[in-house]
Parts: sequence; structure tokens; C-alpha cells
Amino acid sequence: MTVAIHYGSFINVGIQFLITMWVIFMIVKAVNKVKLSNSLAPKE
Repeated sequence: MTVAIHYGSFINVGIQFLITMWVIFMIVKAVNKVKLSNSLAPKE
């Protein structure tokens, strides 16, 4: 019985993880920018 190492699936999971983390990072960055611009707006 040979042990098969599935490099393709491992690389695929790694790429999906990196893409997901990048998207979450960009969403958090956008939300922080909106919150910062709202807090700097002059209050009437």
C-alpha cells in the first residue's frame, strides 16, 4: 500500500485560504476607513 501525497489539493487549499484572508483584510480595511471618516466628520 503506497501513501499518496496530494500536492494539488494541498496547494489548492492554501491558495483558497490566502484569497479568503486577503478579501477579509480588504473588507476590514474598508470598514475601518468608513468608521474613521465618520468620526472625523464635523458634528452639528
